[in-house]
Formats: sequence, structure tokens, C-alpha cells
Amino acid sequence: MRWQINYRFAGMNGGATTYRLDTLNLAHGAVPADTFLGEPTWFIDERAHIW
Repeated sequence: MRWQINYRFAGMNGGATTYRLDTLNLAHGAVPADTFLGEPTWFIDERAHIW
């Protein structure tokens, strides 16, 4: 599973806007060594439109 979410922090660091994208890849149990090199079986996209 791959999960993505993004954030925008406005007004921090002296007024600068900071953007962040987090990507988490998860697997449970014994998986092949190349599990995270291809497309995930499940993809959860919770990225917001950040202007």
C-alpha cells in the first residue's frame, strides 16, 4: 500500500510558506525484496490542492 498526503504551513519561519509531501509505503508479512520498486497494489491519495 502507498499512502500520500500533503500539507501547507503558512506564516511559519518568519512568514514563509512551507509545503510538505509525505509518502508511506507499507507491507505486512513476508514480501519480495523488490516490493516497493513497482506500482503499489493499493494507492491512497489524500493530497489536497495546495495553491
